[in-house]
Amino acid sequence: MARTVTSVAKAAGISVRTLHHYDEVGLLKPSRVGANGYRYYSCEDVERLQLILVLKKLELSLEDIRTLLQTPGFDRRAALENQLLLLKERRRQTGVLIRTLRHTLKRTTGEAAMKDEELFEGLQEGTQQEEARGRWGNTPAWKESQRRSRGYSKEDWGAIRAEGKAAAEGVAAHMEKGPESVEVQRFVRAHHQHINDRFYTCSAEMYDRLAQMWVEDPRFTQYWDAIRPGLAAFMRQAVEVYVYDLLLQDERR
Repeated sequence: MARTVTSVAKAAGISVRTLHHYDEVGLLKPSRVGANGYRYYSCEDVERLQLILVLKKLELSLEDIRTLLQTPGFDRRAALENQLLLLKERRRQTGVLIRTLRHTLKRTTGEAAMKDEELFEGLQEGTQQEEARGRWGNTPAWKESQRRSRGYSKEDWGAIRAEGKAAAEGVAAHMEKGPESVEVQRFVRAHHQHINDRFYTCSAEMYDRLAQMWVEDPRFTQYWDAIRPGLAAFMRQAVEVYVYDLLLQDERR
């Protein structure tokens, strides 16, 4: 059932002027405009507004939100699930920091002593590295990666980061063309080759599993989406296309 701009604005707790602005910038257009010029919003429009406000709460700009919503193959459910994972991870990290600060306050008043690991709990930069070691530490790929990494200089690491970022930004720059586009697939291939050249031998199946992790683990999602909102989910789709083509080529040989 169509709803008026006033009704939608009241339900969402925003102003009518805000809805007018979203319409003007192409972020949320009403499904119908009456002969009298009144805007009417469908249930789908209202759901889209909710997602816009969620993303805005997560400090995305309106331009980034618009780009994300206009991405080919955009999946609203997947986007909501990704944002939920990010919020849960933020809540977990916030809980750790709250505990650390509470202990610190007790320490300042002499109520309790703190070990070093308690004093810096939640602040270590190497937490993800240790988790990765626990998850893949016994695999040949991890061992190969560690062996190669030990030989890299500071300049090597700078070049490696630049290569990885260039491939990711290349994909991000062509998201509007879709995951199957020649341009996107070229940069996905470069990213896969980057892993093979710099870290470990990464099979097509392994690369596919990595891409799945980018959307399942909020920390990886956050890395990709910091480059461009929605990039993690888009990369997942693009890698599926890329891996399928690789496996098809292998079958033909």
